[in-house]
Amino acid sequence: MIRKLTGLLLAGTLMTAAVGFMLAPASADSARTIQDRERWGRYGSLDGKPGLNQHEVRLTIRWAAERWDVPVATALAIAERESGFNARAVNSSSGACGVYQAYGPDPQRTFLERVRKFNREVPNGNAGPSCFNGRSNVIVHVRIMGRSLSPWD
Repeated sequence: MIRKLTGLLLAGTLMTAAVGFMLAPASADSARTIQDRERWGRYGSLDGKPGLNQHEVRLTIRWAAERWDVPVATALAIAERESGFNARAVNSSSGACGVYQAYGPDPQRTFLERVRKFNREVPNGNAGPSCFNGRSNVIVHVRIMGRSLSPWD
């Protein structure tokens, strides 16, 4: 009887400790990361790898569409059609690059011009200069969509 009682007490203590651990507040770094995602759509490295995977691209598109009042379904449909949510996509014939396939005589230069304008107009937006930066490609083009519903303007 005492062994059963001791075993039950030990099991109860372990369960209480496990529940307490699961309910413990997140670390300051974790809270800052979550806040950064909510404020600036930073979903990269959810899987611990550099760049955005397709799931992270979708999360970033949802965030940007809500922020710039673009229908989420529209933003997702365009990205799916353009690149299949692949941040590293390149069109072999035109050279268009990234999630929303930045295009122009020199696609990377065209994207860089869009980034410069975005960074001037969106304080702390911090879009990076590469069309292969998934977050940058998404936030720059979805913001353009919000202004004209055409990411190719």
